[in-house]
Amino acid sequence: MKQFLIPVSFVVLALAFAGCTNVETPNFDADVVKEKIVPQNWSPIPLRVGLAPFHSELELKPEQTNKRDTKRWVLNPDKDRLNGKDKSLYAQLLEALQKYRMFELTENIKGAEPNWNDEQLRAQALNQGLDVFIVPVVKRHDVGHAGANGNYGWNMAIWWMVSPIFTWWIADEDFDAQVQFELRMYPAATGEIARSRRIGPANPKDVIKRSLNDWQHGFNLFAIYGTPGYFGESNWVAVGNLLLPLADCKVKKDTLRYLTKEFAGDAQSDDFQDAIRRRVGLVVGTDVGGRGGAASSRFCGPDANALTAFFRRADSSPLVKGGLRSLTGPQATRAAVTDTLTELSELARNNDDMFLFLCGTGTLTDKGKPAILLGGREAGKADVVPLEEIIDAAVRQNPRTLVLSLDCSFLARGDARCAVTDAQLAALPKQAEGEMPISLLKAIIDRVERNGTKCILMSATQALPWQTEPEHAMEMEDLGGGLFTAYVLDGLSGNADTNKNGVVTVEELQAYVNPRVNQIAELEGLAQTPFFVVNAERKNFPLPALKR
Repeated sequence: MKQFLIPVSFVVLALAFAGCTNVETPNFDADVVKEKIVPQNWSPIPLRVGLAPFHSELELKPEQTNKRDTKRWVLNPDKDRLNGKDKSLYAQLLEALQKYRMFELTENIKGAEPNWNDEQLRAQALNQGLDVFIVPVVKRHDVGHAGANGNYGWNMAIWWMVSPIFTWWIADEDFDAQVQFELRMYPAATGEIARSRRIGPANPKDVIKRSLNDWQHGFNLFAIYGTPGYFGESNWVAVGNLLLPLADCKVKKDTLRYLTKEFAGDAQSDDFQDAIRRRVGLVVGTDVGGRGGAASSRFCGPDANALTAFFRRADSSPLVKGGLRSLTGPQATRAAVTDTLTELSELARNNDDMFLFLCGTGTLTDKGKPAILLGGREAGKADVVPLEEIIDAAVRQNPRTLVLSLDCSFLARGDARCAVTDAQLAALPKQAEGEMPISLLKAIIDRVERNGTKCILMSATQALPWQTEPEHAMEMEDLGGGLFTAYVLDGLSGNADTNKNGVVTVEELQAYVNPRVNQIAELEGLAQTPFFVVNAERKNFPLPALKR
């Protein structure tokens, strides 16, 4: 009999250990390689992305689900689980996105708290120069009892025929864990949600499920009959401690799959690029006085203030909230203008639009190139700043579009908005007989477009050299500003919207401004023809405007 019991014991132990749990330690990095989740030729999605803190919007409510005799328990994640420093959901997701280079740049939104609203996140994301901020929202965070498995029959036999002790090591009950969250993507340009994707197992077969024994889910003498009927919170927490790391690993892998297989292509679509596009701008207005006996301008500063106020209230194709800068009077120095444009250029990259409105006194450099007077380091002094220098700062990051507006003149001696001298005019290259005059601004347009930025030029004058009647950029007392800027503002206020669709395109504005400026200039006995040059791909480009 004794000899018979020894083999039986070995059989029982073999059965017991054969039925032990299959809960493994997850290895995320090894799974990414093994499952070939990230393609070998992977290039980061060309977006600068900020990850906001996690918050939870649980679909299963603990107060409704977590009751006695329940088969599913919601483990309501606390702040450490969501956004702690070490193994929180936030830390894991950020590490995965950065390590596998999902985006051109992935970083935390500096200073962000879980209770920040979308506008607070948007403003900080824009300040960091981010294209998109992602808000991850936990929707499922629970564990459940999935039923007895194939080991249950052996367990019963061993309980009755041998001893209940052996049954405590047999993993005869299956449990599952659900971790799911939404990735909500918001453009820093608008703060309006552009994409939302549920991450987690959509198919029940993909849910993390493992077999547990009595020690793992909480010992009970009669667990074979009572699981999970005797479970309390401590039992469910024990199950969660085993299965949630596996669920975390799966949801991270599902995130990488979504980004590499679906979102990478979607991010290049026209509608997504339109949604994240930033439109930023700088308005400069300075009355620094003429040179060589020229009259001094009076209304460049007021024009700039009027433009700035208008752009802030524009409700059709507006500039990004927080993406508008203004420099007037003594603030409009050479250093301030170039520094501000350098700062804004971080927000105006290959998919974005830059607006630059200059109201001031035009002139020429010693080499005959268009320039503008800006405030100097000393009071009452002015710097001659080549337009090329200003333009280079504006297109430093190769924005999609540059809209350049110039309310100044470059060649009209005696004009309030021109400080050209006779010597500078005499130094201009001579025009060959029969040769059509070419605007001095053409070189500026070519410079902008050389590296792929499409240019829209709106100028108060054509800047054509060697004209018998050089064009003025008129200022008018009764308007309290420049003639060109007055009609630009009038047109953008809705009067140029000829088809009444709530959008003012650059072509509509040109059709509205040119004849009116010409007419007033003729009545004043002066020459002024506004100069609009629009890249063929931007003919229907919408300008910031007011809906009528």
